[in-house]
Amino acid sequence: MKKTIIYSFIALSTLIFSCKEGPEGPVGPAGPQGANGKDGAQGAAGTPGQDGKDAESSVKSTGWMKLDFTGGAASIYSYTSNGSIYQTYVSLKLKSTVQPLFTKDIIDNGVIIYYIRYNTMEYDNSLAGYNLVKTISGGSAYLGASSYFKIDGRTTDNSNDFASVTLSLNGNIRENYWDPNVYFNSPYQTNYVNGSASSYSTTAPELLNKPLSFYRELVAKHQPEIRIVTIKGAVGARMKNIDFTNYELVKATFNLED
Repeated sequence: MKKTIIYSFIALSTLIFSCKEGPEGPVGPAGPQGANGKDGAQGAAGTPGQDGKDAESSVKSTGWMKLDFTGGAASIYSYTSNGSIYQTYVSLKLKSTVQPLFTKDIIDNGVIIYYIRYNTMEYDNSLAGYNLVKTISGGSAYLGASSYFKIDGRTTDNSNDFASVTLSLNGNIRENYWDPNVYFNSPYQTNYVNGSASSYSTTAPELLNKPLSFYRELVAKHQPEIRIVTIKGAVGARMKNIDFTNYELVKATFNLED
């Protein structure tokens, strides 16, 4: 019995250690594709952006315009020096104070910007006289400017050959309401004696002590032009980096046309 066990173990050992590794067989065919996994949860939707057209539609503007002071309240005064009139002062109010661009939403949350286009006087050395130069300023709801004009009939270009009309946008605004005013001061000069002012005299007698209708026509012709721009609150809040005093930049940003 013991002898049989020994021979069996030897035979088995011989079989195990006498086996050699054969060459690698070919790759087997691919197995069937597994089932797809479950879809993950959908992410939250992003906030829609404000496109250019929406921004433009949130901006409203008038064109360049002159205001109607023909039928509003008026004040007129003449001042004398040594018994002679040397200046006439005229102040005019709007015929209508209604301004439909000033909605409650714009007043409470939006942005209101005025621009004024007016004439300034610029000395030209080559002509030895003054020229009128068109200028635009603005960027706020509080604004004023004097627009110069050459007095009719003058043939020279000295400083005394010009006068001005001043427009004041005083910021007195509320829903559907505004209250600009315009005024005219006829030009005059101060006369000195021994370094002290002794009297005043007009430099434009053709503009002195005229009927109110004369000054209404003068203002209608020579007053500065104004443009109003309003921007809704949500859009205006995103425009803080814009220089609103730069009219050309604002015009290009909001695609405004002259």
